[in-house]
Amino acid sequence: MKPKLQDIASETGLSIATVSRALQSDKNSIVSLETRERVHQVARSLGYQPNLIGRSLKTGRSNTISYWTYDAFSPYYAGVAKQLAALGAERGYAVAINNTFDAAQLLEATNAGFDNPFAAHFDGTIACCDVSFANTDFAQSLRLRRAPWVGINTSYPSDLDFAGLDFYGGGRQVMKHLMEGGCRRIAMLIGDGPTHRYDPRARAYSEALTEAGLPLEWIGLDKHRRAPARERMAAYASEHRALGRALPDAIFCVNDESAIGCYRGLCDTGVRVPDEVRLVGCDGIEDTAFHACPISTLEMPVREMCMKAWDFLENRIRERNLPQQHVLFSPQLVVRESSRF
Repeated sequence: MKPKLQDIASETGLSIATVSRALQSDKNSIVSLETRERVHQVARSLGYQPNLIGRSLKTGRSNTISYWTYDAFSPYYAGVAKQLAALGAERGYAVAINNTFDAAQLLEATNAGFDNPFAAHFDGTIACCDVSFANTDFAQSLRLRRAPWVGINTSYPSDLDFAGLDFYGGGRQVMKHLMEGGCRRIAMLIGDGPTHRYDPRARAYSEALTEAGLPLEWIGLDKHRRAPARERMAAYASEHRALGRALPDAIFCVNDESAIGCYRGLCDTGVRVPDEVRLVGCDGIEDTAFHACPISTLEMPVREMCMKAWDFLENRIRERNLPQQHVLFSPQLVVRESSRF
């Protein structure tokens, strides 16, 4: 037979009401810390599990939020999901991770969720909106959601709550580093298609070179992954050498996954990094520090971003009519051997 609140009350000599308050995640509870710890210890020893459905019906809260992300399985996005889940657990929330690989899928799934009884019970949503820019149908669909919502990372509707990252400012750091080191021909490895040129890193790249009167060179990539980047850069380097063309002084990669692939592709064709081509990535994933030639990267303050996203979401859950909450965190350029002068 499952242990009940009455069993914990009998073991501790406390009232059922006090036991119930002690087991709640509310940090402002009137129950003392000592009593809370004693109740939790007894609950664990008895194998007590709260009735979440009953609690939800009583409080109107599920203590569960949904997290929408572009790709929960790549190193950077997995790190974001890990931080959000860990911080949520500290605050008494469970996090339901919804993974998608493109904006159309996310829009379809989000719209379908409006009629999903389970989705309706989330207390709020955190969305990693790199899957689309702020003027897309997906961004517009977020306005239809009644639950509190916070955007994080690169792109988000500017009039809703967001804890973002200043990729533009970070991109300018990269360009300053390369140009001050003497690079005059800098290419950018980025996704194919004109929409990618609106990426804040791409804008930083474009504006810095334009201001300096230097040429732009876009290297298109169909997927920001290691294998496609390796293949693309090997073909690019081989073609240039076959035609007797010089390679760029440096390559700025839109993320670390493509930077790692770019490095391997250059090595495959005998190009030496950084002696012939300097290389900088973006994200700050751990892998970049462990290469034979450690790769420079824009390191993102992921934990700080996730903490602020949770603060904003809890504020919005408590008070729906708050003014817009927003903050941008600045990444930090970590210069390693791949771009050292």
